[in-house]
Amino acid sequence: MKSLFFLLCSVVIFGFSASKLSNFKINNGQVIWQKVYDTDLTKEQVEETLKTSGYFENIIVVNEKKLTAKINQLSPDYKTYGSTYLSTPSMVSHNYIKAFAVIEFKERQYRVTIKSIKLVEKQSDTLGKRAVEDIEYMVLNKNNKRFKRDFFKKPSKILDFTFQKITDFNKLSEDDLW
Repeated sequence: MKSLFFLLCSVVIFGFSASKLSNFKINNGQVIWQKVYDTDLTKEQVEETLKTSGYFENIIVVNEKKLTAKINQLSPDYKTYGSTYLSTPSMVSHNYIKAFAVIEFKERQYRVTIKSIKLVEKQSDTLGKRAVEDIEYMVLNKNNKRFKRDFFKKPSKILDFTFQKITDFNKLSEDDLW
C-alpha cells in the first residue's frame, strides 16, 4: 500500500514538474514558446536591449504595449546548457532557428511569444540551399495536437534555455552596464 501511494505521488509530482520544464505550447496546431518576465525596465529600455542584443532584427513598435521582431539564424546554445555536440539531438545541433517574436507589456511585466518557429539546416546542399522545416513537423504528432515524447527530453530543454537566454532583457541589460 505504501509503495502504491509513493508511486502515485511520484507520478503526480513528476507530471507537474515535467509540465514546468519548458514554456512551449500548442496554439491552433502551431508550436509557440511563451514566457512572462517581471521587470523594472521601461518599454524603451527593452526596445534598446532588443536592438543591441544581436539576436533580433526588423524590430517594429506596433503600439505603446507591443513590439515585434524577427529572429534569424539563432544557434541553439546546447554547450552553455551543458550538453555536447554528440549527445545533443540533431534537430537541435544541426539547425539554426528562425522565428517571429512578439513582446507585450503590462505594468512591471513583459511577455515574450515566439512563434512561426522554423529549423534551418546549418549545412547547405550541393546547390548552396539549406533545408527549412517548420518545428511542428519535427515535434508534433500527425494531427498537430500533442508533442512527441522525444521533444520533452533534451530538445525542449535546450530550446527553452536558448529562448530564455535571449529574452530575459533584465539580464541582457545588466550585461551592458560597465
